[in-house]
Amino acid sequence: MLGQMLLDFRLAHWEHLAAGFAAPHSSSGYLSMLDFMRAINESTMKRCGTLVELGTNSSAGGRHLNKLKRKAHELLILDLPRWLVRQ
Repeated sequence: MLGQMLLDFRLAHWEHLAAGFAAPHSSSGYLSMLDFMRAINESTMKRCGTLVELGTNSSAGGRHLNKLKRKAHELLILDLPRWLVRQ
């Protein structure tokens, strides 16, 4: 849903530029903001998928569960900027 909204915003921006409603010098900043939001959305979706998989397979035992736990730890902790992680 957010991914589609970001595409819609990008297309609307290009239409506004073509029509002369948006200043060309502000274009790169706006598009960078949309790219940043897309990256946040992709990262969040990846993390959510891992958590759902972990929750779904929590009754599974052994190696598979340990592998999922390691993957969740890497996505949720190691992938965060260092200033967000308290140690």
